[in-house]
Amino acid sequence: MSTTYPELRRPDYRRLAIALAGLLSGGLTAFLLT
Repeated sequence: MSTTYPELRRPDYRRLAIALAGLLSGGLTAFLLT
């Protein structure tokens, strides 16, 4: 994991939003399938 300091200092909102959306959709599909 090679990350520059500016990237580490500023939070990556796009990656966070994608991860959150993926988690939400995964939970939703799991809830619908069960």
